[in-house]
Amino acid sequence: MKLGNIKTNKELEAYIVTKIFGQGGPCVNEEGTCTLRGHTKEDQKCAVGWCIADEFYRPTMEDAVGSRPITVDSDLGIAIVQSLPCFEDRNIDFGMLFRLQQAHDNASTFPESDFNYRFICFTLTL
Repeated sequence: MKLGNIKTNKELEAYIVTKIFGQGGPCVNEEGTCTLRGHTKEDQKCAVGWCIADEFYRPTMEDAVGSRPITVDSDLGIAIVQSLPCFEDRNIDFGMLFRLQQAHDNASTFPESDFNYRFICFTLTL
């Protein structure tokens, strides 16, 4: 499934989890801090990073993800809405995105070989 074709929160959640599992490790920079786009490995993104089409991504968004929830009127929220043109009623569950982001960030503190296991464990506890 392509990001631009996603219509529901369930599809969006499945898309993010599939992409995170597919990359096999966290999306972090050289210092080990989680980032929207991969800095140490190409084609890696964090949970929220997978919701932003390349044409709407800006490096200034890197500071907007992390410890605070995403709002629809923030630069990050606007980019996510623009990236999901087929989404039904524009009712994107930003709380779900925040929880998946927290699972990604928490799992990234473990060795990369344990990342997928830890990601699913943290996802199930949120």
